[in-house]
Amino acid sequence: MSAVEWRRENRALVQVLARRGAEMPAFPRPGRAAAMGGMTALRVQPDGWMVMAAPEVPLLDRLRGLAGSAALVEQSDGRAVFRVSGDGARDMLARACRLDLHPRVFAVGSCASTLIAQVNVLLYQPSDSVFELLVSSTLAQHLEEWLRAASVGC
Repeated sequence: MSAVEWRRENRALVQVLARRGAEMPAFPRPGRAAAMGGMTALRVQPDGWMVMAAPEVPLLDRLRGLAGSAALVEQSDGRAVFRVSGDGARDMLARACRLDLHPRVFAVGSCASTLIAQVNVLLYQPSDSVFELLVSSTLAQHLEEWLRAASVGC
């Protein structure tokens, strides 16, 4: 197996929940993510997205224009983001979750909720051989310990 590297990332995160009947045409369809002017929106539930950006981006302020159409919930402190990369990243993660991570099924731009190490994770693939795992910050240490152990020998 090829090398796997991982690190914890700092991100600005805002959950966007569309109000009943609101149209959100620029946001991605289920199972997908989309770049939106320096932000990335991940479809996490029906009419719900997690929007992330670099930590210096005033994300909540940038999304305030949606306030009439959606509820906005700041999540930057409530979630941790881990970036897992390398030629062996897909294989390592595939052994740990029930998703089919074959590139024909889970390709660049895909996202889905799954369990990894008994932790609910939002898994996103931003590019080839790179995956991002969003997890509740209270479970970040557990997932970090699992990543450390799982990446040994990869």
